[in-house]
Amino acid sequence: MQLSDLLVATRLVTPEELEQALTTQAVRGGRIIEHLCAMLPQRALVLQDFAARLPP
Repeated sequence: MQLSDLLVATRLVTPEELEQALTTQAVRGGRIIEHLCAMLPQRALVLQDFAARLPP
């Protein structure tokens, strides 16, 4: 399962928020977690912590 799927499955982000971040990523490049943290600063620490706990 990809990080994006896990984030939605655990309800850390909504499908709409993920779609917006994926659109931004397609235009600007970079990692999806970076775009989500920029879009959702109130959840940035939780998102970063979640991503850091996943295996590479």
